[in-house]
Amino acid sequence: RRQRQMCIRDRPIDFIVEDHPEHVSFIVRDYGKGLSEEKLQNLFETGTYNNSRSSDSRKGMGIGLSICKTIITAHHGTLSGRNHADGAEFCFTLPKAEALASEK
Repeated sequence: RRQRQMCIRDRPIDFIVEDHPEHVSFIVRDYGKGLSEEKLQNLFETGTYNNSRSSDSRKGMGIGLSICKTIITAHHGTLSGRNHADGAEFCFTLPKAEALASEK
């Protein structure tokens, strides 16, 4: 398990890589306010935008997470998002080549 911490706007962001027997997990964890329940239900749908009134509000989560989910799913992986006690985190997994070969 490797962990790297970055600091953006004085808030730490953790990037964690976990090596499992059949897959590798990548976790990005922030320490902000988290995501609303409404956003959690639609995280990976195209057009789910941030409702803030800032100038970049159309960027939100929009199409980016939908594209990520499509790419990861095409590679037989998974993508999920959730809140934790101190913010939000996204986790995606990708199978190891050996695991894919054994499925065939």
